[in-house]
Amino acid sequence: MDPTDRLRRVLARAALFGCVLMAAIIVTSAFLRLKSIGIGCDEWPQCYARVVVATPAAQSVLTPVAIARLLHRVSAMAVALLAAFVLMLTLARAARNATNLVLSVGLCLLTVVLAVVGRQTAGSVVPLVGLVNLAGGFAMLTMFWLLWLRNRPAASGTGAGPGRTALVYAACALIAVQAAIGALVSVSYSAFACEGLLGCGTGLSAVPAALTGFDPAQPLALDSANRVQAPPGAAELQLLHRITGLALAGALVLLGAWLARFSARRKLGICLVAAASAELGLGIAMVLGEFPLSAALLHNFAAASLLVVCVSIAAAAHAGMSS
Repeated sequence: MDPTDRLRRVLARAALFGCVLMAAIIVTSAFLRLKSIGIGCDEWPQCYARVVVATPAAQSVLTPVAIARLLHRVSAMAVALLAAFVLMLTLARAARNATNLVLSVGLCLLTVVLAVVGRQTAGSVVPLVGLVNLAGGFAMLTMFWLLWLRNRPAASGTGAGPGRTALVYAACALIAVQAAIGALVSVSYSAFACEGLLGCGTGLSAVPAALTGFDPAQPLALDSANRVQAPPGAAELQLLHRITGLALAGALVLLGAWLARFSARRKLGICLVAAASAELGLGIAMVLGEFPLSAALLHNFAAASLLVVCVSIAAAAHAGMSS
């Protein structure tokens, strides 16, 4: 085997292992975050949004939270070492190109950022902390996945179809934006800001004012029972997330069905339809079921999966244009 091919194969395997680690980090981080804000608590819903920081003695007990915290820390340390290893590989002449370097440097930088932010997460009532944590995890998963796509053994196929590459890129960007809005809903303790599926606030016309009036860098207020108060505009933020989620899921299902017409992209098209449908269904199940922990975790994981599928389609479309 050619030395260049051998090095790129090692890089691809390292990147794929990074995806597995990031999936573990995203799931455990979501579990810890959701448990910390009261999702799935025993005295639901009275215990929701109550700030409780576990004591060292409580953390030492072998509970699901303690196990998740341990797995999260081990995975985070492994990712830090792997990111450094990936950077070393991409600096080698055989694997050196602009895209690999940008992705590997980005992974190292995000690792440092998330390590710093992670220290502030426990007991934090600053929405920006949770938002950066979630967005950084999604970004690292995407970067590892792109590294794997670019360095795996070349697969045959065509692009997304004539004139549709920009549409795929736009879909990926919209998925990322929708995930960010969902993260804001979660970290702003807005689960009960709405009644029913669409009974939120004063309507979409109030969304711009709600967004401009919400500063995620400011700590949220606590009431006399030490419960976090949702910020003004939380209901409008929920409404925006739900309506755009419905619209985006419908558009992605149509895009996936269209891609499935092409034999080279049929599997990706089916995956896009499945991921978009699952994300929408889990979101509805969360609301109708009063936010069960299992549905919230799966909703978070489905969002990451949806982004990965869209990035795969975008990479295939780009490869089709370049070939």
